[in-house]
Amino acid sequence: FNLTAALIKTNLVSTVAKNQLTVFAPTDEAFENLFKALNVRGIRDLTAEQLKPILLYHVVNGRVFSFQLKNGFVPTLNGSAVEVKLDGGVMINDSKVIYANIRALNGVLHVIDKVLLPPTKNLYDIADSDPRFSILVDAIDLAGLTDAVKKGGPFTVFAPTNDGFLSLLKELKAGSLQDVIKLIGVTGLQNVLKYHILNGRV
Repeated sequence: FNLTAALIKTNLVSTVAKNQLTVFAPTDEAFENLFKALNVRGIRDLTAEQLKPILLYHVVNGRVFSFQLKNGFVPTLNGSAVEVKLDGGVMINDSKVIYANIRALNGVLHVIDKVLLPPTKNLYDIADSDPRFSILVDAIDLAGLTDAVKKGGPFTVFAPTNDGFLSLLKELKAGSLQDVIKLIGVTGLQNVLKYHILNGRV
């Protein structure tokens, strides 16, 4: 009931009905637990703008049955990915699949016991919120890669801590990142940072 009401409120019913999709469908109890956590009474207290990215985070393109699932990340219609974990049952992020492979005319549903909440921070924001990576953030800014790290991807980043950068500065006998740029240039700094980035989620 709650999932249907949310789809109606966000005008996503036709999207779900017309396309070949896999839906991780939270139970009503899962929605009620979310409402309690958000301190709201129900769907009516949430806007379509709040609900739409959450709902799209439960939807994957194409028919994916449980026997086709593998450990790893699966992109959703939200743009972010969910993580599939198959050790000791089927988990989607921290939600358990309690009933799988409900076939529909245009796809398949897997019932889950918790509403999935999409990530709200990009890679840059995560690094910027952790003091261990303050030099990395400064390096990204100085290299002119801020927008690429914020908006690009999906990426996997091997993120050096401040201690790692301080070791580099000591080895180069440099007092700051600006001194490093004098040695290798902005392009050189970009190449060093790009050497720590892989395309895709690993």
